[in-house]
Amino acid sequence: MLRPFRGSDVPEYAELYRKYFPEEPKLLLTDAGAFERVVARAFQWDARIVLGFLRLIHRPIGHFFAVEANGRLAGVAFLFFDAGVGYIASVAVDAPYRRRGFARVLMRGAEAAAARRGCAYTVLDVIESNQPAIQLYRSLEYHPIRRVGWYYREVGGASPPIPAPPAGERGRRIRPYRKPDGVPLAAIAQARQPALERAVRPTRPSAFSVPPLLTRALGGATAAYVREGPEGVDGFVRSSSSPAMGAGNLVAPVVAPSVTEEEAMDLLDQGLAWFADRPVRRIVCEVPEDRAMLTRLAARGFQRGLGLETLAKSL
Repeated sequence: MLRPFRGSDVPEYAELYRKYFPEEPKLLLTDAGAFERVVARAFQWDARIVLGFLRLIHRPIGHFFAVEANGRLAGVAFLFFDAGVGYIASVAVDAPYRRRGFARVLMRGAEAAAARRGCAYTVLDVIESNQPAIQLYRSLEYHPIRRVGWYYREVGGASPPIPAPPAGERGRRIRPYRKPDGVPLAAIAQARQPALERAVRPTRPSAFSVPPLLTRALGGATAAYVREGPEGVDGFVRSSSSPAMGAGNLVAPVVAPSVTEEEAMDLLDQGLAWFADRPVRRIVCEVPEDRAMLTRLAARGFQRGLGLETLAKSL
């Protein structure tokens, strides 16, 4: 039976996540108890007020689905709305309930909800080594639109120290992100996207903003910075942390072609410096197939962790 995911499902979902996505908790240093508390937070009264308000003004962030069999949680799938695209995440079916079509039920439920929302596509990420999942998605008419890698570097111990933020005139060119910056940044990002990905999921100005109410509701912290060049904003970086993970997240810097290598490194260092005051043991960065960015990350001690494939389906 397909039904909405409930707060009472959180413990069983947390166990599914640990069992069937072991690579992600290992890379992100997920704390099992904290992860469960953060997910449960979305079902507490104050977070429900935020999420309910978004639904009321017809801007829901998504839908959470569950399949129940014999009174037990058999599988889950989460759907998030992102600028005309339905992003499907955390699709998992427990081993005793596999080969019964439950994964297809979850996928079709998410796709139907995305179509009702007016989404033109559904999109998902899958670990490149997870061939059974890739075969399932391709049988459902999903096609690859990009490849990315998750790169990481340790913090503390024998690891290179976190860089200091750039100083002097170079440092003064970097300031906190403001909402109007999203328009020029989206143009820069779209120009760097592969054509197929841009056709399905072009970077929108809203991609650079995180609703502060949602951040507070889920217990995270984040900061974003832009670089002011001679002709306006020409670079962006975001840093985030969550109590559910020992690893912080760094959004790979977005830079215009006019930005020099030294200036691009300044922006990267600004993003890394934010973590100096955060209790993180590792920093993780999702990076498209971009040779220049990989070279910059390597210069700051990053190495490859996981490879992901992004797949999309036209609705």
